[in-house]
Amino acid sequence: AEGGGITASVNENITWINGFNYDTENTVVCYADENTQTQNRNAIVTLTYTYGSGESVTAQVNVIQEAAIAYDYTLEAESFRGHYYGTKYGKNGEYNYYTWISDLPFDDLGRTQVGGTYYLFDLYAGAPENEDKPLPPAGTYTLGETASTAEMTFSREYSRVRATDTDGNVTLDVYFAEGTVTISYGDGTMEVEAKLQDTEGKWHHVVYNQPVPEYLIGDGG
Repeated sequence: AEGGGITASVNENITWINGFNYDTENTVVCYADENTQTQNRNAIVTLTYTYGSGESVTAQVNVIQEAAIAYDYTLEAESFRGHYYGTKYGKNGEYNYYTWISDLPFDDLGRTQVGGTYYLFDLYAGAPENEDKPLPPAGTYTLGETASTAEMTFSREYSRVRATDTDGNVTLDVYFAEGTVTISYGDGTMEVEAKLQDTEGKWHHVVYNQPVPEYLIGDGG
């Protein structure tokens, strides 16, 4: 409306958002302090558009700021191996997508190779769009509670990472204490990004971005 204008505000207890800028038309810029914590944080920003003779409308936006984590382990995985078990292991009908991503492929007998780092995510979600070529639904999976197979989680009991050196000595073999695995699909690609803390307090960042793979049905093809 002619003469209309927008303002933004946050609750008084939010101190890490320290200002707004409205200089660019149709844009509100939010200024925020660096997040040095290990957890994401969020704030509700209220937008108010005032026009006419004091009339106004409001909307709220949830602003999320990711944590600035110093990762102890990072991996750009290029290999994949997955098994689709349908509802065999879901305690309440959830579908199971047993997912490995790694820097080295499995050998011809389905075994890990020496010198490789292998992350296992025992994912539970809804049904795949195509039962003949199953893929886990896109979205963010969180580490599940003990003995849980809830949708959009990965199991605490089986999800883990294992690595060996070139002599076959185990250099890393741990489970996870918290974390997320985010899956998305692009133009013929599958992207997996995992942000995890293991049971020893170390942080892991794992990324896989390759052509869409195939999940084996059960233990075989």
